Amino acid sequence: MLGLTATATQGVLNDVKSILGVENAIVLRAAFNRPNLYYEVREKPGSGEKMVSELVELLKSEEFARSSGIIYCFSRKECEELTGELTKRGIKAAYYHAYVDADRRRQVHEGWLCGRYTVIVATTAFGMGIDKEDVRFVIHHSLAKSLENFYQVL
Repeated sequence: MLGLTATATQGVLNDVKSILGVENAIVLRAAFNRPNLYYEVREKPGSGEKMVSELVELLKSEEFARSSGIIYCFSRKECEELTGELTKRGIKAAYYHAYVDADRRRQVHEGWLCGRYTVIVATTAFGMGIDKEDVRFVIHHSLAKSLENFYQVL
C-alpha cells in the first residue's frame, strides 16, 4: 500500500495511519523548499484598478507573455471578477472553482492545456494533480485561509 500527499500535517498523517491500520508504516518526507523555484513577494496596491493594471502589466511582460500560469483567489466571486477584468485587458484567462458545472470545468481545463487560455484564475479547487509542463508562474492574488491551503497550491 502506498499513500502520497503534499500537504498532510503530522496529525492528519497519524489519523490516516490509524484508520488504515498501518501505524508502523514507513514515512518518507522531503523538504518543502524546492531550489528550482523562484519566490517573490510584492506589495499589493491599495486600489483594485491599480492592482489589476499591475497584474496585466506583469502578465504581458516579456517574462510572462508567452507563459502559462495560475492565479489563486480566495473566493469564487473574486475569481470571476478578476477573470473579467483580465479578459477585458487582453489576457486569455478563464476561471475555475468548485461551483462551475462539470462540463464547463472540463472545457476550461482542456482550453488551458491546449493554450486557448494562458491563465487560470482559481480557488484551491484547481491545482491538485495538474500536469502541465509549461506552467511558469503561480500568483496568489489573495491570501489562503491557512498555511496548509497555501502549501497545497505551490
